[in-house]
Amino acid sequence: MPPMYWSTGSQASTASRVTGAAARGEQKRAKYQELSTKVSQVSVSRRADGGRGWIPAARATLDATDYAIRIDRSARRLTLHRGDRRLRRFSVAVGRPANPTPLGRYAVTDRLRTGRADSPYGCCAVALTGHQTKLVPGWPGGDRLAIHGTPQPESVGRAVSLGCLRAREPDIRALIDRVPLGTPVIVEA
Repeated sequence: MPPMYWSTGSQASTASRVTGAAARGEQKRAKYQELSTKVSQVSVSRRADGGRGWIPAARATLDATDYAIRIDRSARRLTLHRGDRRLRRFSVAVGRPANPTPLGRYAVTDRLRTGRADSPYGCCAVALTGHQTKLVPGWPGGDRLAIHGTPQPESVGRAVSLGCLRAREPDIRALIDRVPLGTPVIVEA
């Protein structure tokens, strides 16, 4: 809808343009409110850009968690919080300089047990919504970020991975047993 002009004076024209923009804004808000009762915006972990998607609202279940995971990449440290309480803090391996662990806000999508402590992912893994964008050519392990165990515990605390976060077995087991799906994970510099 084009703005309507009621007068040739500059103040009236400015006011009417603002009024027209406000009316269009109200129309957009009304359409969004109507749409938001039908669909819900969600994080889509399969999209490499960490993008968003839409699903029918009737199929969505909203839930909340007071757990949060903060990763300080430079200190190579993971801290698990529940509300204001710090539950656990431990060292992690992070991505090496050519393949840094991406900074950002992610969420837990899966808690996986490998069944083999000698697997490249150790005993278990906590999969995240994030993706590694700087992988080596030919890497067969996929691009999803995760916090996982390792058969090389001496690597923990160092910058040696292809972007994932490696933890010692007791630490990753404690994490996998505690954090619910959807737990926010913040990776900071």
